[in-house]
Amino acid sequence: MSGRRTVESSPSRTLESARKAILFTAFFLIFSLCAFAQEENVENGLNPQGEKKPKLGAVVLGLEINGFSRNMFSEGAVFGLDFNLPNSYGAAGVTMSASYNFDGMLVLEPAVLIRFYFPFRGQTDTGFFGQADVGACIIIEEGILQDGDIILLFSMGLRAGYRFLLNKRFIIEPYARITYPSVFGIGVTAGVKF
Repeated sequence: MSGRRTVESSPSRTLESARKAILFTAFFLIFSLCAFAQEENVENGLNPQGEKKPKLGAVVLGLEINGFSRNMFSEGAVFGLDFNLPNSYGAAGVTMSASYNFDGMLVLEPAVLIRFYFPFRGQTDTGFFGQADVGACIIIEEGILQDGDIILLFSMGLRAGYRFLLNKRFIIEPYARITYPSVFGIGVTAGVKF
């Protein structure tokens, strides 16, 4: 015996660490949304020359129900950040979702997105949209994995939804998605345009 103490990692410890990280991320995102929601010094969204400033993108946070479970469904949180593409009806960005089935399965889905808005009444970044996501699927399942191992999968999907503009800044997006490997997801996000 060398007198060194070995530390064993267990799936429950890994899940607890992941839960803490998700909680910290959620608080960080909520408080950062509050910072984006502050009014700018320029009135009515006009720049000093009197021209309307285009919105650069949006940041959203929401809830989702999806098919990541061996029995029934998983529930989770979704974060999204998209930037409007210049002179187009499109946007590009990133999403991150974390879901838990309350039976020991935690799934993280970081992805990049390309979104197209269907033009309606001259709006370029609200209304009906179609979106393609490509990324990773990280599965941490308690009792199946040993010593904190994780399962990594390729993830891809299509999403359709509607971005409601509540006022000049605040938005709500209900959506539905079909994906591999989770099969489906439905959710709603809310956020701010910046």
